[in-house]
Amino acid sequence: MTLMTSNKLALALAAIKKLQDKGHTVFKGQSIKRGHQEILKANGFLKEIIKGWYYYSPLNDTAGESTVWNATWKDFIATYSNDRFKKDWYLSPEQSLLIHARSTSALQQIIIHSKKGSNNITQLLNNASMMDYKTPVFLTKYITIKDGLNVLTPEASLLYVSETFFRNFADDVQIVLSFIDNMSEMIEILLEDRKPVVAGRITGALRVVGREDEANLIVRMMKLAGYTITENNPFQTHTVKQVTSTRESAFAARLTLMWSAMREDVLAVFPEEPGLPRSVSTYVKNIQDKYAQDAYHSLSIEGYQVTEDLIRKIAANEWNATMDKDTRNAFAAKGYHLAFEAVKDSVKKILEGENAAQTIKNYHQLWYLQLFTPSITAGIIAAKDVAGYRNAPVFIRESDHIPPDAMDARNGMYAYFELLKQEPSAAVRAVLGHFLLVYIHPYLDGNGRMGRFIMNALLASGGYSWTIVPVDRRAEYMAALETASVQKNIRPFAEFIASCVQVQDS
Repeated sequence: MTLMTSNKLALALAAIKKLQDKGHTVFKGQSIKRGHQEILKANGFLKEIIKGWYYYSPLNDTAGESTVWNATWKDFIATYSNDRFKKDWYLSPEQSLLIHARSTSALQQIIIHSKKGSNNITQLLNNASMMDYKTPVFLTKYITIKDGLNVLTPEASLLYVSETFFRNFADDVQIVLSFIDNMSEMIEILLEDRKPVVAGRITGALRVVGREDEANLIVRMMKLAGYTITENNPFQTHTVKQVTSTRESAFAARLTLMWSAMREDVLAVFPEEPGLPRSVSTYVKNIQDKYAQDAYHSLSIEGYQVTEDLIRKIAANEWNATMDKDTRNAFAAKGYHLAFEAVKDSVKKILEGENAAQTIKNYHQLWYLQLFTPSITAGIIAAKDVAGYRNAPVFIRESDHIPPDAMDARNGMYAYFELLKQEPSAAVRAVLGHFLLVYIHPYLDGNGRMGRFIMNALLASGGYSWTIVPVDRRAEYMAALETASVQKNIRPFAEFIASCVQVQDS
C-alpha cells in the first residue's frame, strides 16, 4: 500500500469513527463520502447488509454472519426504519412483546408496521428477513422506545398478539404480564377497540398467573361498558409458574422461569449425590492432583495453546514473562493457576460446612480477578476492566444466543445467586449454575472458565468429583450449551455433564 493510499484509508477510517462515536454500528451509504466508501470496501473495512447499508468490519475479522447479525440487527432496523419511515413505525406486537420480555435471540423474520409500508420482504444477513407491513390501523398512541427500537407498550403488545402466541411463547407472555401494575391502559384499549374476545383471553391469562384482582377489574369494566365476555385460558395449561418482576428485572424473571422448567431434566439424568466426603484434605488433594490436566483442557477449550511444560513451570513458580514468546498463552495459564488455587480454597470452605451458593457469591469475583492478575501486573489490561461485571455489550461468535445488556446481566446475577441458594440439589446447582453463568455472560472474557469453576465448586457441595470437560469433546460441549441457550432444552447439556462426572468417578 502506497503512502497516499494509506493516508486516504486513515481519513476514511476517521470518518467512520465519527459515525461510531454517535452510537451507530451500521451506516447508510449516503452518510459516507463516495471516495471513503470505495477505499473502505476495497480494504475489507466496510461490508454490505443490504444495498446502500453497511456495517464496519475490523481488519481480519473472522466473525460469521450470525455474530455480525446479533451485534448489528437492532441498530440496523432502528436506523433503516427511522430513515425510511421517520417516527411512523414499530415492530409487530409479537416482536414488541419479545423485546419487552428480554428475549436473548435475534429476530429472524422482522415485521415492521408502518402507514408507509409496501408489504415487501427484504433478505438480510444470517438468513434473516425484514417485511415492511402497511398496516391499516397504526397504533401511534401506544408506541414506546426500547433498546433503540420503536415497539408497542407492554400493555398494547399483550392485547394485539394472537392467542396462539400465548401458547408458543408462554414464558415471554408471563414475564410481560408480571410487569403490568396498572390495568388502565389495557382497559382503555379493550374499550376503545371493542375487544370482548381479547378481554376474555387476557382475564383468563391473568387468572392463570394468580392475578385475580386485576382479572376481576377488567371483567367489571367491560360489563359496565355493556360487554359480556367469555373467559378462556390462552396458555391451555394450568402449570404456568408464577413469578414477580418489574420492568427493570424482566431478565431476572426469565432466569427464574428457566430454572423451574429445567431442573427436572437435570435430576432425571444425573447420578445420585455421593454426599460430602469423610476427609476434606483427601478431596482437596485429589483436586490438586488434577490441576495440570484441568488447566490444559479448560484453556484449550478457550483456544489457548498451552503446553504441559508451561503448566508445570507455572505450578512450580519457574516461569516469568521473559521466558516465553507467546505471552498471551502464558499469561492465561498463569492466571488460571492463580484462580484454580482460589477456587480450591473456596471448595475447602464448602466441604467444611459453608453454604455453597453464598461462598461462591462471596469469592467468585476474586477467582475472576486472579484469572487476569498476570495481565494486570504486566500492564496489558487495567484493573478497573476486570472489576465487577461488564458494562458493555458482548456477543458470542457463531451463536444465535445474544447475552443480555449490561444492566440485565447485573440484575441476572442477583437472581442467579438467589436461585442457587434456594436449590436443594447439588446436581441442579452445578449444571444450571454453569449453564446460566454462560447464558448471562456477565464478563467480557473468561465466562467459560468461570462457568466450569462454579460447576466444580457446586459439584463438590454434593460430593461429586472435580470434573474436567475434555477438549476433544469441545464441539459436543458447545453444541449442548447452544441448545440450552437457544432452544431452552437443558437435557443434552445435563447428559453431557453427567457423562463427564461419571468418567471422573469411575
